[in-house]
Amino acid sequence: MDGRAAVLLRVSALGAAGALGKLGQINAYAAGNPNYRALVCIFLSGGNDGNNTVIPLTTTTQNYANYAASRQGLALPQASLLQVMTKPGPNNNNMAEKYGLHASCPELASLYSTVPAGSATPKLAMLANVGMLVKPVQDKATYNLYASGGSNLPVNLFSHSDQSAQWQNTAPNGISGTGWGGRLADYMMSQNAGATFPPVVTTGGCGPFCTGAQTLPTVVPAGGAIGLSGNGNNAARIQGFNQLITFDNGLQLVTAANGVVQRGVNYVAALTSAMNGAAAIQTVFPSSNLGQQLKQVAKIIQVQGNLSLNKQIFFVNFGGFDFHGTQLADQGPLLQDLSQCINAFYNATIELSVQNQVTTFTSSEFGRTLMPNSSGGTDHAWGSHHFILGGSVLGGDMYGKYPLVSLGAQNPLDVTGRGSLIPTTSVDQFASTLALWFGVPSASLPQIFPGIGNFTTSNLGFMG
Repeated sequence: MDGRAAVLLRVSALGAAGALGKLGQINAYAAGNPNYRALVCIFLSGGNDGNNTVIPLTTTTQNYANYAASRQGLALPQASLLQVMTKPGPNNNNMAEKYGLHASCPELASLYSTVPAGSATPKLAMLANVGMLVKPVQDKATYNLYASGGSNLPVNLFSHSDQSAQWQNTAPNGISGTGWGGRLADYMMSQNAGATFPPVVTTGGCGPFCTGAQTLPTVVPAGGAIGLSGNGNNAARIQGFNQLITFDNGLQLVTAANGVVQRGVNYVAALTSAMNGAAAIQTVFPSSNLGQQLKQVAKIIQVQGNLSLNKQIFFVNFGGFDFHGTQLADQGPLLQDLSQCINAFYNATIELSVQNQVTTFTSSEFGRTLMPNSSGGTDHAWGSHHFILGGSVLGGDMYGKYPLVSLGAQNPLDVTGRGSLIPTTSVDQFASTLALWFGVPSASLPQIFPGIGNFTTSNLGFMG
């Protein structure tokens, strides 16, 4: 492990928190800190099929019949879909449009359609057809021109590893040692001065997103931080361990590794101490791994004041979305888990009175082909649809431009003839809109997203 790696310390049970005192004897709710902001990224690893997550029913350009023809055996019955409406706007000729959410997402449908008391809009928004771009690609002809040479397209399109990395580091045709979550934390370092815990936390499986040039992320598993236990006869062993990791033997590699472990010990102790005395969160989370990851995020947000953090970034990995076969049977349970867990997490932010200060969003390396394969699944594609949730979200609407769901020559966005659709919104634009809400001035966005200048807008309008 090096100095920029995430720190994960798993040594016995309990925590060596006594040395830091009882910092958490009172609850420190983020609601008492008007400067507090948190971003929570839920990465749908494997490439979720957005085409069967958000389905057109009656829009200004297409209807359910277009969808059913292109999806063939993967088409979901229209009667099963949960209907939601968009607001009239410039993208839809100032007409309301009707879409259907997958039947396994009733909580998301309710969040999208329900206006909370005291608010002007619902708090869940949809972002259509977003993906990694170097610059706008208008149609297949432009794609073919760019593909013939140059660096105007992301490298290794349709590759899990490459597209996952590009989503997380916004470096579509190069290599970056940092991710945009880590770069956001770097930019906000002054606002987290005096913090006793890292501003970037992953519950597991984070790629480059979490890594900054100056800030170090840490890993807190769904079950909580696990530190050193110094009770009973084990106390002498702990004392010896601490002496080992603080001993200067003159070997740079060993010293660096010891520093990583020491930070892990300190982080576990700080978090355990901060959580001592905090009231139990009453919101019931699903018992699934995703549910427990998000519950852990809520518990850390609850005690941010004890950790002296004003800005926090979380990465939650949710895998299983690589549907090359049996998609109809496999996607529904995953979307059900996602819907239930996102709803529980949002309810927890309401319980903690921080719903306006926490924004949750989904991401995934790519979408799936419209046309199914011979195994009842789909293959790697490009653009897909995502959700954004939080008290500051201007919800109840579709942002970006929903693409045609047709194949081949009928669809200028289909680059393969099987429904691999060119994104109409870039990851840079998606992330920049979140960064603006997070507190980054517009003029500073290029420091975090070097490619944002290639696009006409850095604010998609879904944040209030």
